[in-house]
Amino acid sequence: MAFPNNPSPGDTYTDDYGTVWVYAGSVNGWYRQTVLPNNDTSYYSQEVTTSSIPTFTVATRTTERTITAGAFDLATGNLWTCGAITVPNPTNAVNGQTGAIRITAGPVVWSANFKFPGGSAPTIASFPAVIPYYVQDASTILMGNVVEGIT
Repeated sequence: MAFPNNPSPGDTYTDDYGTVWVYAGSVNGWYRQTVLPNNDTSYYSQEVTTSSIPTFTVATRTTERTITAGAFDLATGNLWTCGAITVPNPTNAVNGQTGAIRITAGPVVWSANFKFPGGSAPTIASFPAVIPYYVQDASTILMGNVVEGIT
């Protein structure tokens, strides 16, 4: 697929599959425009592509997903929850991803890819608790300080 040369913001391009792409400018690049299921063309959703880094001027929201002892796929979200489990090393960890894990019960055991301040995982005494994370690389998840007992 070859996008047009020298587009102006607002220009559209329809590819061979009928997908409409809209040019958002040199900073934000192209995004895919899709009509909602009711075919109401006054509303569109935007899909961020890997060819551009968008600037958001509104709140972004994501669905909180559940970590299980057998599945933790970072490609499916940034916000997570778990109870008293052994948290597996996540799949699809990509440098620069950030997020948070809400813990509802303990004890929680962390797999080897999780790195905590001071070198060891915290003992959480009060639930729920929240821990931010940052993906340094595919096998290193830097964990922030736990905030616990949030009511």
